[in-house]
Amino acid sequence: MKKGKKPSDKIEEAIERYVSRELSKKEIDELWIEIIQHDHYMDYLKTVASLHSIREKE
Repeated sequence: MKKGKKPSDKIEEAIERYVSRELSKKEIDELWIEIIQHDHYMDYLKTVASLHSIREKE
């Protein structure tokens, strides 16, 4: 039986897509609501953004 993604997995995936500029305006708004409500996602966002920046510089 295939299990669905956990809500945290979906938010982390959305953060990665946000950093890669792959989200619509509506998805961005929804993501920021989650980040504001669950501040630990801000740390994840900062980490993903930093790694993305490093990757782009190479």
